[in-house]
Amino acid sequence: MAIASQPPRRRSTRLFERIAGAIRKVTTERDEMKRIVLLSLTVAALSMLTPAGIRQDRDKLDKIEQALKDDVPRILCVDERIATGGQPTDSAFAKLAANGYRSVLNLRTGSEGVDLKHEQEAIEKAGLRYINIPVVSSAP
Repeated sequence: MAIASQPPRRRSTRLFERIAGAIRKVTTERDEMKRIVLLSLTVAALSMLTPAGIRQDRDKLDKIEQALKDDVPRILCVDERIATGGQPTDSAFAKLAANGYRSVLNLRTGSEGVDLKHEQEAIEKAGLRYINIPVVSSAP
């Protein structure tokens, strides 16, 4: 009975597996480094959103609301691009434009007693874009 050693092909397979394992380890370490860098950048970006910065933004929005409160009932500035409120006066549109707002979305219908054509003209005269999407309040 003869005992044979492992064929050379088998040894080359093990060597290949070792090399592949080493490559996977390097790749995994590289991916881990990428994750660490990404996490660090995320933390740095979030740290820029300090409570003082958020407070400063809210103060600016509060000033806009104060400037418009007599012209737009129940005005709420969500951010520097979006505000909501009741029916504005004609003079409100120029103030909105001066504060950086660019469009007015009107959800009223013609049957609500508002002259939509006049309102569109006032909005466009102030340099704002007019958008009308009539929503029936009893069947939104």
